[in-house]
Amino acid sequence: MAENYTLKIDAGADKVLQLRFKDSDGNYENLTSYSARMMFKLKYDSALPIISLTSEVSGGITFEKWDDTTSAYLDTIVIHLTDVQTDTLVDYTVLDSDGDVELGTGVYDLEIIDELGLVNRAIQGYWIAFPAVTRE
Repeated sequence: MAENYTLKIDAGADKVLQLRFKDSDGNYENLTSYSARMMFKLKYDSALPIISLTSEVSGGITFEKWDDTTSAYLDTIVIHLTDVQTDTLVDYTVLDSDGDVELGTGVYDLEIIDELGLVNRAIQGYWIAFPAVTRE
């Protein structure tokens, strides 16, 4: 079962997430030969994602091995949303009842695929994007 987590994102700024997963024995998962994919949508039934990431080259998701605290090498999924991508999460033409720019909101999930092609939805939930004041 996927973990539910609400992502809070500053629109127009880079967002980096680092995730590690443990097995049922409490050991970190070995993610060698895994791939990953992630989508951000306005609603579950939206035809197209606002942002789509993959672990393909330059796809926004990488698998790395490090742990700064223990100096141990652990499999870590690193997700990088660029400032250009996060800026698309807020529609600056939509105002709330007070006349302020409305927060961007939607849903996302991250799937990891093992070397046999088995898909596991690792995390899922809602995202909230806070509008930027400083914009070019």
